[in-house]
Amino acid sequence: MRLGVSISNFGTNMQMDGKDLLHTYDEDPDNLGNNPTIPSKLKTEEWPLPLFFRVGISMEVLNFDKNTLSVATDALVPSDNNTVLNVGVEYNLNENFFLRGGYKSIMRERKEEGLTAGVGFKYFVPGLANVNLDYAFNDYGILGYIHIIGFGFSF
Repeated sequence: MRLGVSISNFGTNMQMDGKDLLHTYDEDPDNLGNNPTIPSKLKTEEWPLPLFFRVGISMEVLNFDKNTLSVATDALVPSDNNTVLNVGVEYNLNENFFLRGGYKSIMRERKEEGLTAGVGFKYFVPGLANVNLDYAFNDYGILGYIHIIGFGFSF
């Protein structure tokens, strides 16, 4: 079993600053004879960043020979929104073929994420490296279906 925990955005408030806040200002643009290039700086207020607490757990529920079935879930608890839960499974056949499925953003209101699925292949090229080819499908509601192809190697 594997467990992971993180906290993000723990710290002070945010505030915009920098050269993009510098402008020229004309107090009365309809009146001729005044200075239309008075240097000014926009004032911005501070705001708190949302605090994120994440926890995830994964486990191989079946493990026989070189075949495994892994289950994973993670939860995101933001300080400014609903708790979100993601779940997924992966079947590993002979450490060469991987079948994956899951569901994203369970318990989120007005979500676009949903069903995810994918396959992966790993092949060892003698004298070179392990070559990986992965395909993933994501349903993003009104944004449509997203297809992702990944290629990698490790040696």
